[in-house]
Amino acid sequence: MSPDPDKLRSPKIGKLRPSQVVTQHGPGAVVDLPELSVILAGINHWFVSGDDRVLEPRLERFLKKRALYRPPQSGPGKFGGLPSFIFPEWLVCPRCRKLAPYRDFTMQKWWGGAEFKCNRDHKSHGQSHPVAFPARFMVACPNGHLDDFPWWQWVHQGSGPCSGPLELIDDGRTGAASDLRVRCSKCDASRSLGDAFNPGTLGPCAGRRPWIGPKDHETCDQMAKTILRGASNAYFSIIASALSIPPWSDPIQMEITPYREVLAQADDFAKLKAGVEQGFYKLGDLLGRYSLDEVWKAFQAEPEAEEDLRRKEWEAFQHTEVPHDKKTEFEIHSRLVPSRYQGELSRVVAASRLREVRALRGFTRIESQAELGEVTDIEELKVAVAKLGLKENDWLPGIDLRGEGVFLELDESTVEAW
Repeated sequence: MSPDPDKLRSPKIGKLRPSQVVTQHGPGAVVDLPELSVILAGINHWFVSGDDRVLEPRLERFLKKRALYRPPQSGPGKFGGLPSFIFPEWLVCPRCRKLAPYRDFTMQKWWGGAEFKCNRDHKSHGQSHPVAFPARFMVACPNGHLDDFPWWQWVHQGSGPCSGPLELIDDGRTGAASDLRVRCSKCDASRSLGDAFNPGTLGPCAGRRPWIGPKDHETCDQMAKTILRGASNAYFSIIASALSIPPWSDPIQMEITPYREVLAQADDFAKLKAGVEQGFYKLGDLLGRYSLDEVWKAFQAEPEAEEDLRRKEWEAFQHTEVPHDKKTEFEIHSRLVPSRYQGELSRVVAASRLREVRALRGFTRIESQAELGEVTDIEELKVAVAKLGLKENDWLPGIDLRGEGVFLELDESTVEAW
């Protein structure tokens, strides 16, 4: 990850697995790293390409999105990786307790990391420039907005324009918030953080969205709430998932995925054929395994309107006698119901090969939601979902996972009797 996507020379400061980005630390999530704390940038800052495409037409149709893309990773021929911004922006010196925005500290960076050091002289303590650490307090609201804690406003309680140097003093008696006190060195104002978590203390939310941009904000009708950095209520991913089932699990569907953007340039088969013959459309070694007609038909296939992803998957598990290609992503076989469970289970199906695709739809803060996308849709529950980017993008972050499993079907008469 890079802590400033607007600067091409920003250092790489950490790693996240693609699965972590989609399920835990997506755009808008605060990620604690050994040296820094950052917020993962919105997808309007991402650089994705056709190689990052994750194909699952059923899920795309359900989400009403053009495509799903894996989180970009650094590597040969690829730009950057996952961009991020420094957040919280306020840091604390462990020696002199200086509390200030990171711009008031000295940044030292190297390949693979970076840190901020206090620019005051601390030689008398044996360390001239200690490494500062991120402030523990943040501000959030149920609409997904996030902001730094209003340190200046808090210590001065809204009185006067003083913006003097601040200190975060820790009495260290119990480890509670009441042990922390903010002090202004200029006017000597001081205030404990003991009541920072009281409802209504901070007033209306400022509507800030630092994952979209450091200065981005929107109108908000919620009250701001103090939360701790790293708290479990700071980020709740909203994920939709689907299994690859026939015909979308067929090998040709998987193999044409990197070429879908090229194929989309052709309006019809004649134009595609002419473009390939003249060298305008590059399909690599795909035509060594399939005819151009097969490629075009596979590309043109469209799923039916998906309102319930699970019903079609249930139907797919009913067809266990279908012959399987050795490269298929969906391979199942019937198994005998164990005598112990006769009358309780009607069918047992072994899934020796499965592919699941997950997409990150958005996120919430403060309050978690039900498993949206599995039973119902976001619009039906009127959930306040925070956007992943600056605008309503036509794509979403996604990943595909491969594994195996067991499908168990309960005996309907037993369920009805129960």
